[in-house]
Amino acid sequence: MAPRILAVLCARETGDRFPEKCVSPIGTLPVLAHILARLDQTDFIRQVVLAIPEGMGQNNLRHIAVEFGIPVVSGPEHDVVARMDMAVQRYARKDDLTTRVSST
Repeated sequence: MAPRILAVLCARETGDRFPEKCVSPIGTLPVLAHILARLDQTDFIRQVVLAIPEGMGQNNLRHIAVEFGIPVVSGPEHDVVARMDMAVQRYARKDDLTTRVSST
C-alpha cells in the first residue's frame, strides 16, 4: 500500500524561551535537520511540509527546507493551527491522513 500520510512540521525561530531552537546545532546539524532526516527514513509518510510564520525572521528554516526539498507554507506567527490548515489545504490529497509533527 502506498504511503498516504501528510506530515506537517510546525516550526518557528522566534520562540520566547529559546529563540532559534530549531536551528540550534546538535553535533554538526541543526535540530530541524535531524527531525527531517528521521521523517525521511519512514515508509509511511507521503510528504512533509514545513509550516512557518510569515516574515524574514524565518530564513534559516527556509534554507533547511530547501536543502531537504521540503515545501514551505507561511502563515500567521501566533496561529499554528492556521499554518497547519494552510499546509493541509495546499498539499493534502483527498484520501490522505494528516499528522502534525512538532519541531522540538
